[in-house]
Amino acid sequence: MIIMITFKILMVFNLPGSLYEEAALRRDEIRGYLRLRLDELPDAREYWFSHDGEDDSLSTAACDGASGFREFSGLRLVAVNTATVSDSGDVVEGSFLDLLEAHAGFRERVRNLTAISELRNSLRAVSELRPDILLMDGSLIGTILRPVRYDGTLQADVKGWIRRNCLREISASPDTMAVHSGSFKETLKDKFKSHRPLVYLEGLERLISAWKLLKKTRNIIAVSERSTMSDIFEDIPDMTVFDELTDGPGYSVPVHRELSHLKGRFPVLDAFFRSLEFTVFYARLEENGRVLKFEVPRRISADAVADHFESLRASSAGGYPHLLRRVKDDVRITDEDMDAIAGLILEGIYR
Repeated sequence: MIIMITFKILMVFNLPGSLYEEAALRRDEIRGYLRLRLDELPDAREYWFSHDGEDDSLSTAACDGASGFREFSGLRLVAVNTATVSDSGDVVEGSFLDLLEAHAGFRERVRNLTAISELRNSLRAVSELRPDILLMDGSLIGTILRPVRYDGTLQADVKGWIRRNCLREISASPDTMAVHSGSFKETLKDKFKSHRPLVYLEGLERLISAWKLLKKTRNIIAVSERSTMSDIFEDIPDMTVFDELTDGPGYSVPVHRELSHLKGRFPVLDAFFRSLEFTVFYARLEENGRVLKFEVPRRISADAVADHFESLRASSAGGYPHLLRRVKDDVRITDEDMDAIAGLILEGIYR
């Protein structure tokens, strides 16, 4: 029986036998070490407020984006799907579709294109839906701080040409456009004979899109299921400590993070981004739910954090904001979706 159970576990997790044996042998040792580290920390309850109020929901919308791609004769067909859903059932959708070269850092490029599309769609949704709160999936701080690819390797004259000839048009482009950098694809390729200037421009467009959104509204809450931030507890991520050492619905003391302390120079709109301050807090929205991280792109008080918690709790399901869960499902691009898109695009190419 033990052999059969072990075999089933190996089949389910696809683990090599020696690795599984090592995990079984060292399980108690490793768990004991982690427990010791947690026991040495200050009492997490000193930084945690249990829920003891009435739930109060503000009008809310949630946005997210997803991507997929297919190989085609040395190129890759990239699809990005974005949507913003309001609690009244209204939906604002956007998409991006293009055939791109395969190159080093391609997946990071697709991630960047997805972020641009999501930010642009959020801009449009804020204007059309006018929610009290816009929920975003993932870390907005991370989106802003993510390095612009090739910023450190492109020659200064190349970057200068791009700034003089492209940025004004991108800044003025309508919010309904998913990714405006693509309109410069042929110009940049003909002039510089490389894909790198366009990728660099796409990185700048991500920052410009974030700037446009934050100029329009700061009533944003970005929600993360994972975080390695350790501003409160130095040795272990704050999220891990609160998840392990607190019980029931509640929220943490807020932490204020100035972007000027997290990054040196931004390649565009430096003064604006260095002036930004975020409020970060952690919360468990339901009994037995996971602790999540929340980012608000402005300084708010502990009382305002409590208000946000009440609204988030009122609109959650299964310990997670239900609108975010819905929009994540709505924008997902499956393998079958990519097969259908590729088939539609490539139909008739081969005869």
